[in-house]
Amino acid sequence: MAAPGPFVQDEEGFWHTDGLHLDGFTVLVWDVLRAAGYTTPPDYAARQFVLTGVSSCFVRVTVLPHPTRPEWPLLDLDATGSSYPDTLEFAAMRLMMAFCEYHPELVVLEPIGLFPATDLGDLLWRDRLSFMDATVSLSGALVTAELQSRCVIALYRLQYFLQEALRRSALESTVYYSALQELQGDYADLQGVYTDLQGGYTDLTMELADADLEREQMRVRIEELEGELGEAQFQVEDRQALLETIVDLEETVGEQAEAIEELNDVQHDMQLDLDAAHQLIHVLQQAPEPEPMEVDPPVVEQEQEEIEVDPSMVQGVSGVDTGAGPSTPAVPASPVESFSSVNNLDDF
Repeated sequence: MAAPGPFVQDEEGFWHTDGLHLDGFTVLVWDVLRAAGYTTPPDYAARQFVLTGVSSCFVRVTVLPHPTRPEWPLLDLDATGSSYPDTLEFAAMRLMMAFCEYHPELVVLEPIGLFPATDLGDLLWRDRLSFMDATVSLSGALVTAELQSRCVIALYRLQYFLQEALRRSALESTVYYSALQELQGDYADLQGVYTDLQGGYTDLTMELADADLEREQMRVRIEELEGELGEAQFQVEDRQALLETIVDLEETVGEQAEAIEELNDVQHDMQLDLDAAHQLIHVLQQAPEPEPMEVDPPVVEQEQEEIEVDPSMVQGVSGVDTGAGPSTPAVPASPVESFSSVNNLDDF
């Protein structure tokens, strides 16, 4: 709702006005205060707000102290209504009633003193009614009637404002409670969703706990695997050194195999030479003895001495013991000597 008439807004969001544009209780109370010597109209600070879905208005009325009677009570009060007009009028009516209550001696013979009090059994108000004839005589019937008419009109305006505010509040309340019911339904739905989410959260919490446990187990397993990997690396290094040793041994075995192959070839050649020597010895042993030649004895003896062969020489060469048999003719150097020379392992 818009702010009332002439206004000024302060830093706190209050709208300030004197209310003289409403032509109701705000004007009546200012007439009373001005007649009592006040020089500044009351200040109405109003602010609109919404309470439980219904528009509401708060008004704080402040009256500056009396310029010549500072001992008089301060006229400050608060009022709550539905809108700016009805709240301002209600605050002004309460302010006028408060002034009459604080200063009964000033209004006892004034037309304003006849304004109804909140409590019809109020003794001060009933006392003022007892002086009605004197009041009418002093103020005049026309002035008294005019003021009472203005009060009645102000009351009617206030009643109209209150009825409008009540109707508007009822409509806003209907809308509010309808919206409230929808919100309650939404709240029930949200509560169900919250329950489901809470159950899901519990499940997720358990899953997270299981995941943490699995992660811890995996961490322990990783540490074990790292230890095994370190051992495996040591084993690999040992295996690498072993492989290098095996390669060196294989190279050595290869070299030895080549040497054995060469020795086998030499042995084969030696075996062939040995077989040839045995055959030669066998041939020499099987050869017939040569017939004696008819020559002169001296000549024969000389020739025999020249060609006589030492049996020990033949026996040392062939390795066959010929015994003390007849001497065989001396033969030239045979392959046996070459065999003995070839098969000499020291020379090899």
